[in-house]
Amino acid sequence: MEGLESKDWLKICDSLNDVRQLALFHSELLLPILEMVNMVLVKAMKNPSSVLCKTAIMAASDPFKSFGDKLLEASTPNDVETGEMREYGLVSLVQTLAKLLKDRLLKAREAARGMVLLVYKLVMEDG
Repeated sequence: MEGLESKDWLKICDSLNDVRQLALFHSELLLPILEMVNMVLVKAMKNPSSVLCKTAIMAASDPFKSFGDKLLEASTPNDVETGEMREYGLVSLVQTLAKLLKDRLLKAREAARGMVLLVYKLVMEDG
């Protein structure tokens, strides 16, 4: 958590990669701090550093691989990602995701695809 709160964007990137590993391999450890992690993810997505923004988007997609639609259920106490995505602004998020769909890094493209599907689901539910 210290790395996520750092002012050094390299430390934040390292910590976001740690979050990715927790989400994929030890998701039970991530769940209690997921709400705080999501606030950091939203802040990192707004950062002008493309590396930090890309890492944040990849880190945002991994909890969905682990927790699936449980994150979108209204009854879930940790009802995240939807509120933070709306706070960030769906238009801004879609624009960022569109850029990442053409990224050289395969993991960035895969993460962007997953997030595009999630945004689509949110828009269709609101529609």
